[in-house]
Amino acid sequence: MSQIRLHANENWYNPLSEIKDTLIERLSDIDLHVYPDPDANRLKKELSDYTGVSEAELICTNGSDELIKIIFECYSKAGDSIVIHSPTFIEYTVMSEIRGCKTCAVDPNDDLSPNIDEIINTSVKENASITFICNPNNPTGYLFSIRDINRIIDSVPGIVVVDEAYVEFSQVSLLGKEYNKDKVVIMRTLSKAFGAAALRVGYGIAAPKMIEEMNKVKMPFNLSTVSQESAIVLLENKERLIQIVKNIRRERMRIYGALSALQENTGRIEVFPSFGNYILLRSNLTTDIYTALTDEGFIVRNFAHDKNLENCLRFAITQPKVNSQVVDIIRKVVSA
Repeated sequence: MSQIRLHANENWYNPLSEIKDTLIERLSDIDLHVYPDPDANRLKKELSDYTGVSEAELICTNGSDELIKIIFECYSKAGDSIVIHSPTFIEYTVMSEIRGCKTCAVDPNDDLSPNIDEIINTSVKENASITFICNPNNPTGYLFSIRDINRIIDSVPGIVVVDEAYVEFSQVSLLGKEYNKDKVVIMRTLSKAFGAAALRVGYGIAAPKMIEEMNKVKMPFNLSTVSQESAIVLLENKERLIQIVKNIRRERMRIYGALSALQENTGRIEVFPSFGNYILLRSNLTTDIYTALTDEGFIVRNFAHDKNLENCLRFAITQPKVNSQVVDIIRKVVSA
């Protein structure tokens, strides 16, 4: 039985496949004996056009993972406190442990929304070097308001990292809004909406002086020429991306509606509103749902035994046929 990967929030519309001929032609011109551009200048130009920020406000990295590592190396030292809202992207904690920092995880409200006041209180109490905000949040799909993000930025002692990996699906960004740019790093990626997870292309947006500091610890040839050129081709063809994101957003609303109706009719599941390309649900039948999906070849993320995510599972939104199959399987389990 073939398996369908819905556990990693990948974009199965695969924008790269539609520009394959252009991509192959562009990549065939690469001189493989020449080292990559260490500053990714051509890619920065495309990202500048896409985001509306200057090239001096951009850093290109080997996925968001490298950017997180760079941020820790610049703005923390062993023994420092780092604040995250739980549950959220695990990599913040992983990198904090590697760096030798103390990770202070702030528990959510009962509906899994972040406790804004407690995030601020903990950051102040712990004199946190870095406070992370994942927006939209992975895995819950929660969307912070710009007002709440600015409350955190203006209240905490250290820098604030706003992870906008899924921003294209929420269409709500800190960019273009008023905020204290001297203490904020915005993280972005081409792995999600752009469907280019294999390329490992991430980028950061920050004040030029912060970018200068981060460039000091960035490895010189961190992003291959193949990745840079492929990313440029994607950005040159971003019009197609807009339609793909619309399709995913539309499907997300449809599936959320179907699961919400199931929640109302049975009372046996709880589905959380999502602004990402995924949906999180909670149920006492999570193990049964997970088993039923697995038996049909669907790989989903099971959080059944994770703190703050007991009895939860998450699956990515993909093409309509697959989405409907997932809902049908969940319906059979909870309606039995």
